[in-house]
Amino acid sequence: MSRMTDEKLMRLLDGDPKRLEKHFEEHPEDADRVETLTELSSPMLDGLRGAFDAPDDLAARVQARLAGDPVGKETMQITADLFGLAWRTAQVVFGKNNESPRAGEN
Repeated sequence: MSRMTDEKLMRLLDGDPKRLEKHFEEHPEDADRVETLTELSSPMLDGLRGAFDAPDDLAARVQARLAGDPVGKETMQITADLFGLAWRTAQVVFGKNNESPRAGEN
């Protein structure tokens, strides 16, 4: 069988994942070609990194905003508590803390 062109190989990426998987099983060398074809260049990566990095003053800005807004501060505390609730629940359920998993049990 002749080698699939780069264009056809890239179109295969947009299609059915099972078809792509089957193609890679039959032609494992094409997986490396796809990796090379879809690899981002260094200038592109640098540009994206700058777009997704948090600003240097983000923590200071959030703290200043929360200090001036008691309702926002309370909301952030509630949000943080909710995220921690699942972890604490798992600790109690699976006995990973010093507390008894059942109320009144010694």
